[in-house]
This record gives sequence, C-alpha cells and structure tokens, in this order.
Amino acid sequence: MFKTTGMETVEVTLSGLIPGSGYEVQASLGEEFVAGQMASTSFVTLLPRVSTVDVEGVTSCQATIRVAMEDSGSEANTVYLRYAVSTSTNPAWRTVPAMSVTGGSAVFELIDLVPGTGYTVQASLESNFDTGVVSTVFSTIALPSLGAVNVAGIAERSARIAMTIFDPNGTDVAVHMRYRERSTGSWSATRS
Repeated sequence: MFKTTGMETVEVTLSGLIPGSGYEVQASLGEEFVAGQMASTSFVTLLPRVSTVDVEGVTSCQATIRVAMEDSGSEANTVYLRYAVSTSTNPAWRTVPAMSVTGGSAVFELIDLVPGTGYTVQASLESNFDTGVVSTVFSTIALPSLGAVNVAGIAERSARIAMTIFDPNGTDVAVHMRYRERSTGSWSATRS
C-alpha cells in the first residue's frame, strides 16, 4: 500500500521477469480492481541482442572480433560467430566456437586468414543465424607490403637506404632496389 499527498508518481520495480515475455500490469485504488478505479498497461521485456561487431588488430592472417551486446543483464548468453570471404556469391561460412558471456561483450580471434582478402563476419545469439544477425566487413593486409623508402645515412661517397616492409609475418622477403643520378636517365643494375 502506498500513501500519497497531492499528485505523485509511485514507482515499483518488478524483478525476476522472463526476457522477451509479455506482461500486463493493473493498478487500482481498491483491492477489488473495479473498472473506473484502475488503470492498466502492457509491455514486453527486452531480449538480449548483438548491438555491434567491431574488427580490431587486423594483420595479414589474423583479426580480433569484438561483439557488443545490449540488454544482456546478468545472465549468461551464448554468442555465435561465423565468417566467409566477402566476394563469394554463395559464401562458405566458417564457424568459430561459440562463447558463453555474462555481461556486455565477447572477443573472438580469427586466425589463418588469407592475406589481402575481404571477409564478412556475422554475430548472433542464435546458432542458426535466423534473426538478430549483425554483420561487418573487413580486409586483411596483403602480405607483405612495401612501406617507405628512406635515406638512413648520407656520407660523401655513400648513402644508406632503409626500406620498411609491413607485415612480413616471419617470411623471407626479397626487396629489389635500383638507383640513378638525377641528371642521367639510366638506372643502375637492380639489386636484390
């Protein structure tokens, strides 16, 4: 029983409700819930859902996928993730082991990706990916790639050249270089 003076709002928190379920609420000025002395409304509790899928730390063959959820509450939810080459008209989805998460996000590591390839990633709280699917697209870094060419040291009759190789991933990389004096048009022999 609540006592009020004047016009006031009385709030009651209902707990232990079932996610995704419909409820009816009635309030009455008497215990009999007589028409004209009561008001009613209905609502549906929220279901946990995937809100975003972000890709982080992309290399030539790996990526970290962060799946954020909304309305997840304090109960464990199972997050499902799959990925495929994004240029495929009939994608061959590869699944990642599902993850049980309590709270707001799940982090997955994708490994053994193909360098320089575009991928589509999908996350859902349903294993069949029928509803609540959130997608994103990313590309791995082409392996390897040449970054900058810089002069690291200049002397009277010599110069040291530094070339940056991005993401060699532990493989041997052959770099070819040639040079010429600005006033002449012929290149030196190529060096590897």
